[in-house]
Amino acid sequence: MNTVLIVLGVIFLVIVAVVAAGVVFAVTIRLRQNRQLDRQAAEQQDYPEWAAEHDLTYDPEDPVLQNAGLGQVMPFRDFNGPGVLFRTNHVFHGEFVGRPGYLLGLALFADPRPGAKPSATYTVALARLDPPAPELALGQGKRGKRRDAGSVRTGDAAFDARFVVTAADQRAALDLLQAPLMTWLSEQPRQGMPSMHLNGGWACCYLRGPFLIERAERVRDQLERLLASRDGQASA
Repeated sequence: MNTVLIVLGVIFLVIVAVVAAGVVFAVTIRLRQNRQLDRQAAEQQDYPEWAAEHDLTYDPEDPVLQNAGLGQVMPFRDFNGPGVLFRTNHVFHGEFVGRPGYLLGLALFADPRPGAKPSATYTVALARLDPPAPELALGQGKRGKRRDAGSVRTGDAAFDARFVVTAADQRAALDLLQAPLMTWLSEQPRQGMPSMHLNGGWACCYLRGPFLIERAERVRDQLERLLASRDGQASA
């Protein structure tokens, strides 16, 4: 009987520890996001000037984008379901390597009431593609985690060890991942590395976190490298 009580006690303590760790993690994430939202509020007065310096047009909100067919591209696709509320904010219109596109903030809300804080945020760079592209996603893999059997292998051992590429058309993916783009991606620091997604008429690079100028510059730079590589593929 004592052994059973001891085992139950240990199980109870483990459960309490796991729950406590989860609560601490959630609170830490929330506090960090709140600090970043405060930083966004402090720097947003500079957004119109930053837009002008980069030949962009700034709009604090752009509801038109809600119905722009973005449900096919990540991270929008992750939130494209019933009962999910997302809003775009701090929208910058312009051209990226000759293509119309946007830099913007994306906020997901679990609470639809006015004034509620978002439960998740992203900084996003988007550009329209013509002709449309077969689906391709690229992101950093977790160290030590085995790759899915369907992921694309480029033949570059260091690149394949760091990045996970999934594609509807593997040949098109390899044509897109030209040496200059792969080298540039490999040289970027792991922390703050945007994910990348092409699907249909959109190319997208995105980072988790509220819209900040430094994040916007990262996703814009990666998007432009991606588009330039696609142009090289088309002209080859």
